[in-house]
Amino acid sequence: MLRKTITILDAEGKPAVGAHVMPDTGEKTITNAQGQAEVIVNDAEEWVTITYVGQENALPYNQLPEVVKFGANELDEVVITAKKKSYAALWVLAAITLGTLAITNTNQPQKVVL
Repeated sequence: MLRKTITILDAEGKPAVGAHVMPDTGEKTITNAQGQAEVIVNDAEEWVTITYVGQENALPYNQLPEVVKFGANELDEVVITAKKKSYAALWVLAAITLGTLAITNTNQPQKVVL
């Protein structure tokens, strides 16, 4: 059985707390507050997969460095724009319509034939 303690850092060089360290066989573990995890494998050529915030890195145990640093997980810049819809024309039309109705409606009593 082979055993090694590794430290995992994020893109800013800070400890990658909660990174998953998963050898093909053996104990799977999560990094502690210092970004450290103990890797235990049966064979030096066994693959170890490390995942952290959507990123994944897999290496054979014998090539696994003491410090693993993940690159920046950045998206391309996204610009969102919106055009404010103007209701000014609708309000003008409503005012004209109401004005026209007010002028044409004289409110005179109408004769009802029974």
